[in-house]
Amino acid sequence: LTGSSSCSQCALGKYQGSTGQAACIKCDSGKFMDVKGSSSCTNCEVEYDSVEGSKSCEFASVGYYLSEDGTSSSCPNHAECLGEYQVPVPANGYWVDTSKYSYVGSIYKCYRETCVRNEVNSSCWDISQFVNSTSSCDSDNLQCSQGAGGPLCGSCLDGYVIEAVLNTCRKCGKVQDVAYITLSCVLFLLIIMVVYFQTGDRTRIKDWQLYSFVTNIERGSLKVLWVTYQIIVTSSATNGFQYPKPFNGMLGFLSIFSFDFLALKCFSDGNTAYYFTVFIWCIIPIVLAG
Repeated sequence: LTGSSSCSQCALGKYQGSTGQAACIKCDSGKFMDVKGSSSCTNCEVEYDSVEGSKSCEFASVGYYLSEDGTSSSCPNHAECLGEYQVPVPANGYWVDTSKYSYVGSIYKCYRETCVRNEVNSSCWDISQFVNSTSSCDSDNLQCSQGAGGPLCGSCLDGYVIEAVLNTCRKCGKVQDVAYITLSCVLFLLIIMVVYFQTGDRTRIKDWQLYSFVTNIERGSLKVLWVTYQIIVTSSATNGFQYPKPFNGMLGFLSIFSFDFLALKCFSDGNTAYYFTVFIWCIIPIVLAG
C-alpha cells in the first residue's frame, strides 16, 4: 500500500507480478487465482469460465452447461449452450422437459411443427429458475408455437385445434371450422344413406333420383381412395417430413375427407369434444365396413 512500511499479499482473484507495487491487478475473465500473494493468474479449464477478479471458475463456458452435480458438461445435440448459468436451449423442432433440473440434458425431437424456440437469452433458461419453486416461467411459452403446449408441444390448448395437414395448432373461430363441421355432417349423412339404400327396404325409395346415384357408388373403390388419402396425409406427420407447398396446399383443401372431427373442440368444452371425437372415430370404421 502507498505510504506503508511493509507489503501486503494480493487478495484472492488478484495478482501482482512485480514487487514494490502500490496495487494488485484483478485476474482477467477466463482466469482465476485461489491463493493469496500470487504473481500470476491461472487459466480456467476449457469447459469452465469466470468473470474478472474471480477466485474460481464457477460457471460454464460457451458450448457447455452446468449439470446437476455442478460439473461442466458438453452441450447436448440439437441444443445451444451460451455458458455461464444457462441450461441447454433446444433448437427448433426439439423439446426439453423443464420440470426438473436433472432433465435439462435430454433433448427430444418433436413430431409436430409446434416446437419453436421463442426466447434464447431469456432468464427463464437460467439455473435459478429450476431451483426456484415460485418461478413464473412457462415452458409452453418458451418452447411451443402459439396454441400448442404439453410434452413435445404435442397438444393444442383450449381455443385451438390441430391442423392435420400442416401439423400445427390453429386458433378456433375461423370460417373453415364451420365449413369442416358442415361438410363432415354432409359426408356422414351420405355414408348413412349409402348403407341404408344398399341394405334397407328399397320398395319405397327405389324411385328416388338420389337412390340410383347412391346405389351406383362402388364402396370398395371409395374405401381404397379414402384409405390412400389417409396414408398420404399421416405419412408426413409420422415420418417427420413435409410435402412440397403446392401438394401440401391441395391436401389442406381436401382435409375434410380425413374426417377430422377434432374441429368440434372449437364448439364445446375440451372434455365433451374429446369423448365425442373418440366416439366418432370408433363408429366411422364400423359404418364404412358395413
